[in-house]
Amino acid sequence: TLSYYQRLMDRFEKNSDQYLLPDCYLVLRIDGKRIGSLWDNINEYPYNEKIENSLLDTARAVMIAGSKVLFSFHHGDEITFVLDKSETLSPRTVVKVVSTICSTAGSAFQKSAGLTLQFHAKLLQLTTQLQILDYFFWQRKVVQRNFLTHKLAVELSKNGSKDNELLTKLTRLTEEERIRLARKEGFPLESFEPKYITGTMIWWNKDSNDPKSKPQMVLQKGLPT
Repeated sequence: TLSYYQRLMDRFEKNSDQYLLPDCYLVLRIDGKRIGSLWDNINEYPYNEKIENSLLDTARAVMIAGSKVLFSFHHGDEITFVLDKSETLSPRTVVKVVSTICSTAGSAFQKSAGLTLQFHAKLLQLTTQLQILDYFFWQRKVVQRNFLTHKLAVELSKNGSKDNELLTKLTRLTEEERIRLARKEGFPLESFEPKYITGTMIWWNKDSNDPKSKPQMVLQKGLPT
């Protein structure tokens, strides 16, 4: 019977779809993967103004799509969403949260850029605000590493470095060595827009002087150092 097969298969579906812990901040980071030949015409990915603006459009779209997103954070082709502890996507499961946000993001990016990104996700369940701060201190360092590695790869390849030698050299550099090499090649950190070094944040802001006002989105390209 239908009910027999339903019970039989439900066990396997539910076994791989865990429920989220209560009273946790949900931190979901999505990472884009290019799909299709139209990307062949896009230079300097992901540090391309069109792609950047479309990813910011994507972040905004997810924030108003029904989930309780407190704020989002963008750099390169990654976006992080921090959901409120009271998020009640039903059922409150990993698959529900991940699939809802990834599908919304994919659709929003397609609409904005006319290109296809397939989003992969990683979900963290954090219990304290201190853990969230640690997450973003880490991400801010990731932003700088990824951008400088990209710029160094472009610059060194212009100077005739072989790909294998280039990749090995860059991946083995410490944080301080990467900064020194960038300065030596003629582009110190202070020469770049803050968004490339610390990322871009979008959050909700409400006018405290007007209790009837609706929260508005605020975008800051570059986090405080």
